[in-house]
Amino acid sequence: MEIAYIVAACAALAITIWKLRLLTPHGAAGAFLIAVLIWQFRGFKWLLVLLAFFFISAAATRWKYGHKEKAGTAEARKGKRSIENVMGSAYAPLLFVVFDSPVGFLAAVAAAVADNLASEIGVLDKNVRLITTLRKVPPGTDGGVSLLGELVSLLAAAGVAALSPLIGISSAGTILTILLCGFLGSQFDSVLGATIERRGLVGKTEVNVAATLFAGLLAVVLMNWGVDLYIEQLLTI
Repeated sequence: MEIAYIVAACAALAITIWKLRLLTPHGAAGAFLIAVLIWQFRGFKWLLVLLAFFFISAAATRWKYGHKEKAGTAEARKGKRSIENVMGSAYAPLLFVVFDSPVGFLAAVAAAVADNLASEIGVLDKNVRLITTLRKVPPGTDGGVSLLGELVSLLAAAGVAALSPLIGISSAGTILTILLCGFLGSQFDSVLGATIERRGLVGKTEVNVAATLFAGLLAVVLMNWGVDLYIEQLLTI
């Protein structure tokens, strides 16, 4: 009975988001499957974290969309997320859901949010530099970063890390580790964008998967090394 309720609720959610023109039909189908898996495996609170990411990212995409469209930096399809967008952002978090790693899950989501907001808001900054060479490049260039984008990226990672208590994480050291890894995941995304994506070796989806997976795995490794405990010791000095 519980699974039937979850399926019905997730179907209603996916249809609503599609009706709001935030997802393509295929994107809505992918989001439905992901929502069912997360809710069934780990509970509704884990799903809430991913929903927060989605709606914040959608709002950032729509913000000053006309300006971005004129500049040629706007997302395609009026900002509707396709199945590729959905899977690019959700593949790594879903992997950490399956392996029951809340730290990896949150860090992966933090990286996805940080990268998305840095791209959508940072693109409005005219002073954009290539992350690998610091050469000035046009806004929207793969691997381009700006001061505005970096600040937004850090704040976005902090916002996701702040949701940690929702899924049972209250340690300050762990929360700061998640923040750090989310931000570094966004930087890794930019490095990949400036190198292999610019050369056409991979697409945006593959870069997003790699960056979020990197952030989640880094968080898991750092936790195993006790970095969170070291951070807590520093906070007490």
